[in-house]
This record gives sequence, C-alpha cells and structure tokens, in this order.
Amino acid sequence: MKRQLDDYHKQYYYKLHERSELLKADNYSSMKKLASWKLRMLRNWDSIEVVEMSLPNTNISALKMGELISAKVVLNLGDINPDDVMVEFVAGQRINDQMPEPMAIHELSLEKMDGNLALYSVDITTSRSGVFDVAFRITPKHPLLPHRQDFNLVIGA
Repeated sequence: MKRQLDDYHKQYYYKLHERSELLKADNYSSMKKLASWKLRMLRNWDSIEVVEMSLPNTNISALKMGELISAKVVLNLGDINPDDVMVEFVAGQRINDQMPEPMAIHELSLEKMDGNLALYSVDITTSRSGVFDVAFRITPKHPLLPHRQDFNLVIGA
C-alpha cells in the first residue's frame, strides 16, 4: 500500500503541485499569459485555412516497408503565430475500410513562411507495408499546456 501511495504521489500529486506553483508564481503571470493566449486562439482558430496539401495516396497503391514518403501542407494561419500550431501526420492501417486507431503520428516542421502562409513538411520512412488512411491533424501548441486535451481545438485535413 505504501508503494502505491508513493507512486501516486510521484506520478500525479507532485506534478500537479509543481504545475500549480508555476502558474501561481509572480502574481499568476504564467496563468494570465496562458489565458490570454487561449482567448486569442479561440478568436482566430476558425480562420485557419488549409490551402494545399500533399499526402501519399494509398488508394492507388499500397505502401511498401522502408519506403520514403513526404507529406506537406500549406496553411493560411491568419493572425495565428506558426509556433502556436502543431501539425501532425497521422496514419493508420485500414481494416475493412475503417481505421481502428492511429499507428503512426509524426509532427511536421515549419519549413517557411510567406506572409500568413505557412508550409509544414515531414519525410517518413515507413515501418510497415499495406494500405493506410492518412491525414493531417492541426492543434494548438503552447509550452504551458499540460497536454493537448487541455485545449480541445482540432482541425482535420
């Protein structure tokens, strides 16, 4: 029982206490910054537009193990800073025309900015062969967010 309580303390309570102290420091300055950022993201999130995307088309041919694939997406971010956005390549094996769960998730890197247009890309070497469903997932990103479920804005493309 003691080990279980110690594990709980280390894995949950202590982390929550540390986060609480971080957010309360300097008269709640981190909390105020996070709240301001969330408000700005809420106001501008719907203005994100997928302008162009390039994904492998597995409807034409199955992917081979060890194959190098490239994925790119151009987003019009409007008034959103590109550092405040995480773009991920998500792939899952299609089974009976359904994807039970993602098998691979890779974060794309910001390659260049041209005004409000942001080009994100990633090169991936496949570790499996087969027919996959592939897509992009776009979510907000901020160092003070403890996890992505803390701010559930998502765009799928």
